[in-house]
Amino acid sequence: MMISLLLILVLVKFFISRCFMCVFFFLVVLLKICVVGLGLMGSALAKRLKSVGFDVVVYNRSLDKAKKSAEELSVKYVESPGGCCREADVIVLFVADDVALIDVVLMPGGIAGEVRGRDVVNMSTVSTVVSARVSRVVSDGGRYVEAPVWGSVSEVLEGKLIAMVA
Repeated sequence: MMISLLLILVLVKFFISRCFMCVFFFLVVLLKICVVGLGLMGSALAKRLKSVGFDVVVYNRSLDKAKKSAEELSVKYVESPGGCCREADVIVLFVADDVALIDVVLMPGGIAGEVRGRDVVNMSTVSTVVSARVSRVVSDGGRYVEAPVWGSVSEVLEGKLIAMVA
């Protein structure tokens, strides 16, 4: 539970300030983060996290896109959403829509089957019904944080994206 509270503080500070590393340096060393969904925002988030020192893993439903992004960022990619749970402490979901969120969480090889002990941060713009369903599934073994965002790629890259954390 303590790591979840610290994670929330790190994410909030990450989006507000560029100098969070000096305050939360020990978490950068401890946490490995998997970004799920490599569209414009997810790719920018992976790039930002990598640039400030986090150990980043990526996943995308299109494996070619995951491989390409991983190569560009010099990070590891996984071939399934469940692989994120095996490789990372925190899974950040930044997928396109309700269908994509349900796929990465509930599909065979999805996060739901391997989430035990992991923190899942959903930054996707999805319906409240789907978000509540995913929250229930993830909460059976992991910890779920809803964190919809305001901003665009430039805010992500500058560390100025605003997230409402619930």
